[in-house]
Amino acid sequence: MTSFGYHDPEGEGDILLLHTDGLTEHHQRGESYFPGRLEQKLRDVKFLPAAGIYEAIIADLLAFGPSDDISLVVVKRDASPSKSC
Repeated sequence: MTSFGYHDPEGEGDILLLHTDGLTEHHQRGESYFPGRLEQKLRDVKFLPAAGIYEAIIADLLAFGPSDDISLVVVKRDASPSKSC
């Protein structure tokens, strides 16, 4: 399914962001939040667990300025539990 832009998160630390168009359309004073500012924030906090990434992005969105309604879901793959024999 790669031809459709689908990527199966397989590696430890992979992050999936699901969001509404309110995020991609968020602008203040002619500056767009998406993709540049969102990508930078994600790089800054990628080491955090999913809840921490979510909180950091929401805080950054609020600091950026008032916005339309935005829904955001953050999923992060943790290390696979080790299997014992």
